[in-house]
Amino acid sequence: MDFKQLQYFLAVAEHLNFSRAAEALYISQPTLSYQIAELEKELGATLFIRNRRKVFLTPAGGSLLPLAQRVMDCALEIRSLAQRGFPEDEQLKSLSVAFDRTEDHFETIGVTDLIAQFAVEHPEVVLEMHQMDVDSCIAQLLDETLDVAFLILRHNETLPSILNQKAIHKDRLMIVTRTDPEVTSSVEALRKYPLVMAETHPHGMTRIIRCFEGLGVEVRPIIVDSIPVSFTYVHAGWGAIILPENYFHQHHYDNLSAYEIPSPAASLSHVLVWNKAHQNPCIQLLASSFEPVS
Repeated sequence: MDFKQLQYFLAVAEHLNFSRAAEALYISQPTLSYQIAELEKELGATLFIRNRRKVFLTPAGGSLLPLAQRVMDCALEIRSLAQRGFPEDEQLKSLSVAFDRTEDHFETIGVTDLIAQFAVEHPEVVLEMHQMDVDSCIAQLLDETLDVAFLILRHNETLPSILNQKAIHKDRLMIVTRTDPEVTSSVEALRKYPLVMAETHPHGMTRIIRCFEGLGVEVRPIIVDSIPVSFTYVHAGWGAIILPENYFHQHHYDNLSAYEIPSPAASLSHVLVWNKAHQNPCIQLLASSFEPVS
């Protein structure tokens, strides 16, 4: 059943004559008769009684008539509304949001909770969620295929000037090892343990390594294929890893200790980033959900 068949049914019910109904619809009578027959076949009921003089609605046709008229009225109302234009606040809006996959720590600082709350408070906004590396986030923000991104910036790391950024959380990187009475600082930790990393060139880690080398520490990196493997090394006492301080304290790791890195290079800033030229009004709506931090 389709809308056009209901339109044909209503025309025949109005004129009670197939020829006049066909003329009103600007179609041939055989076409009209075929479509009504198809509708009757789909419904499993005879809608009209035909004789040489007149056409009559059957009881089934009489039952269908007010329903078909209601559908037609709704269709006309929708068409009229579309011609007038939908009120802006009733239109569904979309907002594409990306997370920097370099660090999977946004849930520990409340970002995911605030986005969920935003979705509940603004059901008219359709959220499209993505996860990608920093370079992809920036590229898609610049060409406006992405609305906003949550990124983690290292000390003195800058973004293109056309991008706005709002700091939403400050943090620091820490050296984490299995609790060891012989280790009381990050320098001692890396003198005793190799540094376990899940990537060959982790984002922002070069400056951390240079910091320790400047303190006379020979950093011995071990590259593993995943973060869970790196945690296995640390829990077993085979190495040290680098974690954000907030992430470490949120997870309450047993038998692990965290040590401050003596360098500004350990500073982190979680930021919400968007293109200044982007006109999507939902960007500011989301940005206002987050309190800025200094």
